[in-house]
Amino acid sequence: MDHLGVQFGEPAPTTRLDPGPGRGKPLDESPRHARRSDGERDPKPETVAAAEQAKRVVRRTTWRYRRNLAMLTPFALMLGLHAAAKGLDGFEVEVRWLFVHEVLRWQGPSSWWLKVALIVLGVGLVLGVLAMRSVAIPGIALTAAALWLLAAGTLGASELLLLLMWLVGTLLSLRYLRAHWRRPRPEPFPIEQPPVEPEPDPEPGEASVQQWWADEVVPLYSGFATTRLGRAVDVPGGFSAPIIGTPGRTLPSHLFGTTPREVIASLKGIGVEQVQIEPTRPVDASRAVLTVVENDASLARRRTLEDDGARIDPRTGRARVGYFFDSRPAHVQFWTRSGGMQMHLTFGRVESGKTRFAETKVALALRCAQLVTGVLDPQEGQCMPDLLKAVTLQATGVPGCAAQLRRLAYVFRRRSAYLGQAIWMDERGRERRGKAQLVPGEQLIDPVTGRTFHMPGFYGVLDELPLLLGDDTYGREAVELLTTSAMTIRKAGGGLDGISQNAGLDYLHEMGLRSNLAGQVAGFRTKASDDHHMVGLAADPSTLEEAFVSTGEPTSGLCYLSGPDARPRAKARTLIVDDPFGWAQRRAAGMWDEVTLGFFADYDELLARGRQPGLTLVAGDAQASPAGGDVQAAIEAVLGAAPGWMELDQVIAAIGGRIAACTLGDIDAAVEALVVEERVWRRGSALMAVSRAGGA
Repeated sequence: MDHLGVQFGEPAPTTRLDPGPGRGKPLDESPRHARRSDGERDPKPETVAAAEQAKRVVRRTTWRYRRNLAMLTPFALMLGLHAAAKGLDGFEVEVRWLFVHEVLRWQGPSSWWLKVALIVLGVGLVLGVLAMRSVAIPGIALTAAALWLLAAGTLGASELLLLLMWLVGTLLSLRYLRAHWRRPRPEPFPIEQPPVEPEPDPEPGEASVQQWWADEVVPLYSGFATTRLGRAVDVPGGFSAPIIGTPGRTLPSHLFGTTPREVIASLKGIGVEQVQIEPTRPVDASRAVLTVVENDASLARRRTLEDDGARIDPRTGRARVGYFFDSRPAHVQFWTRSGGMQMHLTFGRVESGKTRFAETKVALALRCAQLVTGVLDPQEGQCMPDLLKAVTLQATGVPGCAAQLRRLAYVFRRRSAYLGQAIWMDERGRERRGKAQLVPGEQLIDPVTGRTFHMPGFYGVLDELPLLLGDDTYGREAVELLTTSAMTIRKAGGGLDGISQNAGLDYLHEMGLRSNLAGQVAGFRTKASDDHHMVGLAADPSTLEEAFVSTGEPTSGLCYLSGPDARPRAKARTLIVDDPFGWAQRRAAGMWDEVTLGFFADYDELLARGRQPGLTLVAGDAQASPAGGDVQAAIEAVLGAAPGWMELDQVIAAIGGRIAACTLGDIDAAVEALVVEERVWRRGSALMAVSRAGGA
């Protein structure tokens, strides 16, 4: 055994250089090489080449038909089970051969437990090999195979048991075979090519639209001389396509206006209102979007809120309220996360659909848990009598609406003071004090009690607003209250929707009121073309047609919207509530929080005691000293808005701004009366309202 010499300490074999020409490789003079040189010869190069070629053919064929070979996997598994069961069936070992009978005290003819151990060991080896080759077998199939092999090895591999295995295995493999049979051929490895932007093929009818633009429209109007029409898309009853101009040569004055629409409408033989040219988004001064609707059947279609299923999105405060003339949805924003509640202004002539639109928005707000809804109707409850019974806060008649406006002004002034001290958690998990604006339904932390609660927003409709503002007795007060409220209550979670016949100052009386209400604007058909541009509408509502071309029915609900869609030139038709009485039978989803209810209760209690909360007099209106009840009400209003204890000098300064003709003696007497009546607590020179302390 010379080849074991190295192992037993013999000298290692030496090496030499082959003396052959051009060779310098070291050759090992070990017995292995000696044996090959004596009795064996290296294979011929032709044989080696043939073997390598055969291996390559096998590998290539296996890879090419790998999908077909994968379908043989279930049958290979069953064949292996068959062979293993036959092998275990003839496996008999006496326990005494394993020297275990002395321990187990059992002299059985065969060790069935040894078969179980071999099965477990075999399954483990198979799993190990499959894991190394990244082959996955379903756990159910593997468990069934192991159990069957255990039964066959223990009970015996009978013909019936083998036949059952083949039948059941074939049935269970059908789904696997079907999946691999339908599997598409793998795509070849992609070859990187230089990026090429192919010219898109025109859609059916698009080439004719572009040719029509170039041949007929451009020659008739010089403003379109440097433009071409982009890819057109179908809209119900017409098409929409971008007008692509030349930067620097195509100006907005060339694209927008009445003349371009009149040229296109004349060529198409349709009305001017059926042609719309709108700015692009984002805005490009050299481009516009052309929409031509030859059939207004989409606008003429009557859509109801019940069938449409629109709701207010609780995350964004946006709701679908109708559809534009090209069937794109039209939305209204009730609140935003950055600005709080939104103000609304709706105007239009009689039978234009403005009140039905207000009903739609009220119905949407009734289904939103983050909003409390109110309706103020100076026309004695005739505007929306059904929904008036479903809202949380309502008032009818001019005196009732004026009284409710005072109540709302007081409550939201208290809410503003409360929100200035409220605690909340920002998106980074930091605790912060004071809210710049309330997002409806946002969670707050009471600064006194530390409890968490959700404060809802308020959406209030002021129907027939000119009737209230023009009243001889309450009109001036209503104008002042609404002008102030429209500026301030938005941050405290209040939103107002004024309904008018026109947006002019002869109807709204105050420019500040009109400007503050003109957040979400809906302009329905009007008689005059005044002031629509003052409220954010680029199109004139007085140009809206009286009847639909396709049906001849009145265009009730047709309007221009200035809102989140940013399409003030696009006509839209609003949804209507088909069954207002049915909506009124449902309970409103939104409810006041306890803090706001406490503010309402304070106001009502002060009125019940003969006091006017929040009374403000102008210097010169009253020469005599004010009544004691007025001073007490002013003190309670100041202390109620304070987050805690308030120094007397601060109260005196605040009262001086509320009641001009008020002396220090009047304030001292009012404070003493409030302390005796236990309406105010006093601690040294500090004061606190009992209602505020009770809430704490």
